[in-house]
Amino acid sequence: MVSDRSVEELHAFAAEVGLRREWFQDGPRPHYDLRPSTRRLAVAKGAEEVNARVLVRRMARA
Repeated sequence: MVSDRSVEELHAFAAEVGLRREWFQDGPRPHYDLRPSTRRLAVAKGAEEVNARVLVRRMARA
């Protein structure tokens, strides 16, 4: 799971879906890995599934 806005937004949403901060993977592409059940929960709470092309485009605008 990534954010096209900020790492702070990512951490806040990750906490909402029950992810621990120590599971965060920092680096050139900060993200959290999701199990299928957590992915479904994230989408149910408003996360949007997008392909890599859309994600790159959105991150370029941020």
